[in-house]
Amino acid sequence: MKAGGLTVGRFFGHGNAPNKLQLQTSPGSYDNSALSALDKVLDMASQRGLKMVVTLSDNWNDADGKIAYARWAGKTPHDFFVDSGIKQWFKDHITFITNRVNSVNGKVYKDDDAIFAWNLMNEPRCDCDINAMDHHCEPGCADAIQSWIEEMSDYLKASDPNHLITVGEEGFYSFGSGREHVNPDTFWGTRTGQDFVRNHRPAAIDYCGIHVWPDNWEVPDVGFQQRWVYEHLSDSASLGKPMVVEEFGKSAEDTDESRRGVRDPHFRSLYDIFASQRQTGGPMKGLAFWEFGSGERSDMSIFSHESTWQEIIVPESQKLNAELEAKAPVDGCVPGTSRSYDALYVGSVTYIAGGDNLVASDEGIDLVGKMLGSSTECADACAGIPDCNAFTHNPNEGACFLKSGASFGFRWDGAGWKTYWRQVEAVNSGSP
Repeated sequence: MKAGGLTVGRFFGHGNAPNKLQLQTSPGSYDNSALSALDKVLDMASQRGLKMVVTLSDNWNDADGKIAYARWAGKTPHDFFVDSGIKQWFKDHITFITNRVNSVNGKVYKDDDAIFAWNLMNEPRCDCDINAMDHHCEPGCADAIQSWIEEMSDYLKASDPNHLITVGEEGFYSFGSGREHVNPDTFWGTRTGQDFVRNHRPAAIDYCGIHVWPDNWEVPDVGFQQRWVYEHLSDSASLGKPMVVEEFGKSAEDTDESRRGVRDPHFRSLYDIFASQRQTGGPMKGLAFWEFGSGERSDMSIFSHESTWQEIIVPESQKLNAELEAKAPVDGCVPGTSRSYDALYVGSVTYIAGGDNLVASDEGIDLVGKMLGSSTECADACAGIPDCNAFTHNPNEGACFLKSGASFGFRWDGAGWKTYWRQVEAVNSGSP
């Protein structure tokens, strides 16, 4: 991601199958190896200056999602959205995760700058056969999912007010929405229980998110993909919220001809829309493909040697980064004033940092030249010099500068530096 110029990723913050890093084996009983793996992912992201969108549950797989919760309660998956006991279990999980202390770096999840946002659930849907008549597919299920979204987003926002929240859905429209015609199929699409505008209207939902799967939905032409995105952009603008395409992909055979002729036109089309939205100030603020290739190849995998990566994703990401670096700071916005703080302890000395890419407004005087080392090694070196009151560290370079007279204030720096101060008192005196 970092090498390709990408800055935000999305991953499942839950198990994908039983006995494969499943977080919970029963309500409130957690697998430490799975939790440690989650800690490591977030720490690695932090060290590289990356942000992650983390899903809290799943619709599809029998691990940490509605199927597992229903099995623990001896009920049906539909009850996940309505049963008071199951809902309390999920709230307990939210409380546990947002208050977890990362075993690698000591950061509390709700204070961790490596987390960009939470998804309540990956693709929440009614538990029914969407192609057959079933009472769970009727409008009552859409009401149940809506009530669940409102309740859980409010609870998550109260537990973690520092991070963004979205639903995690594909973006279908329900019965009576007046938008049924946007769905890939006006029959099954209305029966999923999703209702895009209604689902994203709650105040605790910070941005709109959609997925687009031309192959899975049997509408493989680029034209449908474009219409799907533009229709949701229109609705997002009406809601006054930004929109992110959190999943998209196109299957291709493992040949250069298939990737260039079948997959790349879909990717090029979406990246062109994203570029146009940036030029016109539209609501589209992000685009996330599925998925990075790792190990065994699937027909959706994107590997770094392929044309999709080299000729579309990387150049477009670099173009976006150049645009962002050229932008002036937003009027009235002081980066870091509402950020949580990182604490670093070396012996009896405590250091405080405002977050990744935030450096001192006045970095003071360099006591020595550029020093190679981890943040802990730099902190230890600073502690041994009486005049050193701060150090500025860059994990990407594995280097730091020891400072004297660095003031406790922030300015944005896109190169990955951040400043650690020894003077903890400044935090308690009302400084940012």
